[in-house]
Amino acid sequence: MKQTSKMVMLAVALLAGVSGTAWANGTEMPPPEPSPYTPPPAPVEAPAPLPVAKADNTGFYISGAVGLGIPGSFKTDYSPAERVDTVCTPGQNSYDGGKDSKCGIVKDSKCDSGSNAVPPTCTSETVEYIDTANGADFDMKSGLVLNGAIGYNFGSARLEGAVGYQKHDFKDMDDDLSLLTVMANAYYDFDVDSSVRPYIMGGLGMARVDMSWTSDNEDVFAWQVGAGLGLNVADSTTLDLGYRYLKPNEFDTHGLGDGKLACHNVMLGLRYQF
Repeated sequence: MKQTSKMVMLAVALLAGVSGTAWANGTEMPPPEPSPYTPPPAPVEAPAPLPVAKADNTGFYISGAVGLGIPGSFKTDYSPAERVDTVCTPGQNSYDGGKDSKCGIVKDSKCDSGSNAVPPTCTSETVEYIDTANGADFDMKSGLVLNGAIGYNFGSARLEGAVGYQKHDFKDMDDDLSLLTVMANAYYDFDVDSSVRPYIMGGLGMARVDMSWTSDNEDVFAWQVGAGLGLNVADSTTLDLGYRYLKPNEFDTHGLGDGKLACHNVMLGLRYQF
């Protein structure tokens, strides 16, 4: 044990002597080697979120609407007019009744002599006629408008076939005029990030014009344009508030030449998509 301790002490003394000699000679101990540089790990990027798929809103739909039709003035080429005519009966000679009281206008042998002059008689009467030199404007009342349609929604565009009916009374006459329309309509719904989607539309078709003063109907070309708002109130149901400007072509009025009419319709309805 003592021998081991002496060996350890001798080793320590030798090391101390070597170190002291190096310091005495001005020689520094070599610096420790730097540890190798290890770069930090590259940051891991989070994966981009997958795009949210929009719900497929294409498919067939049906719709119905009710509204108020506000017609412009009904214009015609000719106008009804009145004039006062005076009709007169010529004057005559009236003779006395005579002995047999059989005399009157004509004198014969049985009549007494002498005569009394009868003046002409005149009466006035109002006559209706058609003034072909001037047209006329007739004011009409607002009326109920009904519309039904079936169509297909392509996403932003829609196509449909629609049937509409409206009737309007004249303000100053006991007559009325009605329109039965069959239209092909096209819509464009603007894609906005909202439950309310504005749209524009246009349509072409036919209008049957029914006039109360004649038994004949007139079928003419008709067109319309409009705009509105669609509010999604359920998964498959849309509340529709819209405006339509409806314009049938000129039509025969059967008495007053050609007639011209345009209507401003404000509609509220529901659209259900299958």
